[in-house]
This record gives sequence, C-alpha cells and structure tokens, in this order.
Amino acid sequence: MAFDTQVILDGPKHHVIVLRGLATTTTGETGVIKVDRSGLTGPDGVNVPNELVIEEISSSIQGFESVQLYWEEAGGDEVIAQLSGDNFYDFRPDGGLHKPSASSAATDGDIKLSTYSVATEGAAIAGDTYFIKLTIRKNS
Repeated sequence: MAFDTQVILDGPKHHVIVLRGLATTTTGETGVIKVDRSGLTGPDGVNVPNELVIEEISSSIQGFESVQLYWEEAGGDEVIAQLSGDNFYDFRPDGGLHKPSASSAATDGDIKLSTYSVATEGAAIAGDTYFIKLTIRKNS
C-alpha cells in the first residue's frame, strides 16, 4: 500500500493534514497513527496540546468499503468516523469533535486510521484509494 501524510498547516492553533492511500496489493492499513498528539506543539508554542479537536473532515473513498478514523485511548480506541464515498463534515458549529474521554497517557488522543475491504479490517483490493483532509484545533 502506498500512503502519504502531508501537513498543510501546523500553526499555533490549527493542524491541517491530507491523508492519501492507494492499495497496490490486498493489504491495507490497520491502526496506523496519522496524527501523533505528542509530536505537536500546542497554542503556547512549547507544550504538547492537551486535546485535539476535529473541526472538519473532507474525504473521498473509492473502492474501500470504508476507512475508519479513531482516537487512540488506553482503555480502548474510540471511533471518530467511518468514511465511505465522498463526504464533508463541518463540526465547528457544535464546537468541534472532541475525544469523549479525558486524555491521560501520552498516546491518548492520537488519531489512527484503518481501511476496510470485504468486511475485513486492514484489507484492500488493488486500486482502492482514499483522500482525507482533517482540520484539527489544538487546545491547551
């Protein structure tokens, strides 16, 4: 599988990325960290943000049954979105999409991705593609 994570903006308050994937075999992605909270600098310019809040998701999923985004959580990962087809979600009017439980471990709040094909996590069919743009607010 060929994949790419491109950072469009990493400012003091926002982190915008584009995720691209192209299946070249029947192997997709399972639980791949796409946004590592501990690798970001928060609004103060020094510390790791306490929370990542998703403001927008724009996606185009072709071939895959779905692509799942989820929050990493020490007690069990929590689904953010199950994406298929073409979508645009604007969560800003509701204050953004927050991780449901408080972060405690350093990895809590990371954003992970898994692909699904033939109802199997991590599966793919050669030629399946995804394009996902995430706009994330960094809270301290």
